[in-house]
This record gives sequence, C-alpha cells and structure tokens, in this order.
Amino acid sequence: MYVKDDAIDAMLHQKLKNEFWMVSANVINHAVLTWVHAAMGAMQVRKHELGGFSMGDDFEQRMMPFLQTDPFANMKYGTYEHVCQLSSLDCAALCHFNFLQNFADDNLAKYNFGVWDFNAFNYDRWSINTILFKGSDLNREHMGTDDESYITEVLSKRKRKRNGAVGPAVVVHLAYHTQRNAGLESDVSVLEAYAGLAANVTGPLLPL
Repeated sequence: MYVKDDAIDAMLHQKLKNEFWMVSANVINHAVLTWVHAAMGAMQVRKHELGGFSMGDDFEQRMMPFLQTDPFANMKYGTYEHVCQLSSLDCAALCHFNFLQNFADDNLAKYNFGVWDFNAFNYDRWSINTILFKGSDLNREHMGTDDESYITEVLSKRKRKRNGAVGPAVVVHLAYHTQRNAGLESDVSVLEAYAGLAANVTGPLLPL
C-alpha cells in the first residue's frame, strides 16, 4: 500500500552491517510491530483533539466507528495467539487510519524505533511481509508450505541467527487473510483513503 522513499536503502544499509540475518521493514499492520507502534504512541485510539483530521472532511466519520471497540485495549506483545494483530477488522483499520493521519501530519517519525530485534528473547514467529536477505541465505533450503515459520522459527533457531526490523524503513501492509475474511476487503473506506493518499502524492489517478 505504501513504501517510504528511503525504505529499501535503510534495509540494505542495515543488512550490510551483518547484525541481522533477515532484515524486515518497519511494517504497519504487522503481527508483532503493531504492539510496538501502539506502545510508542503512534496509534490514536480516541477522537482527535486538535480540530479534526487533516485527511479530509469525512476522514473522522470513516475512522470513528472503529474507535468504539478500543481494539488495542488488551493487546500484548507476541505473535499469533493475539486476535487483534491478525484477525480484527477494527485493529487493521486503525493501523491504516492512524498511518494515514500521521502521514498527513508529516509525522512518520512516530513509528521510528531505530532497530527492533525480533530475537532478543527467543525465536518466536514474526511476519515476513517485507524482508531483505541475500540469495545465499536461503538458496539451499527446502522450506515446504510455510516459508514464514521455517525462516523465522526453524532456520533462525538452527543457525542461531538474529533478525530485526529497521525503524526508518516504513512500509504499509494491507491485510492478513484473516483480516480480509473479517471484512476489510468489503469495507472500502481503507482503500478509498489510500486512493486519496496516492492522489495527493502523485496527482489525480487515471483510469486503467
């Protein structure tokens, strides 16, 4: 949905340091990093107090229904056992609407955590929505059907490799299939908001 201009450069710079095996972007709507973003204050879970939203007159109207459920209230750091990050329509929508608001306010620095070590404590699974690696890292591996689990849990633990995300490398991930199934695809307000963002950045969109 969005890739910050210098995101790939930032990921490559981090990879060349040889600190991490797999280098992830700082992904908005991510099974692990959503908790980090919320903890850093990048997620607005109440009505804007400074005179309305800057994404247009109807932006608040589109966002407010998702604020009623307070989906971040019981969120914990972790991966696939937490419903909000993976299957909640409200959680996904708020990830996107908060990003759009922060982008409009020229405040993507809210998401910048420097680097985030996914393996600081263990080898739990994390989402490989946008990752950078060398061909030699994986060219001899037979991953089977679940490449994400194999890379982030099995191989990382076997090779004793750490993996991390790069704060300045902001990328937006639309949805997991569970979020799509929960109704994100049928609720076009998120896609319409990104169409507005694209038009603001690049000019009017031409029909295909």
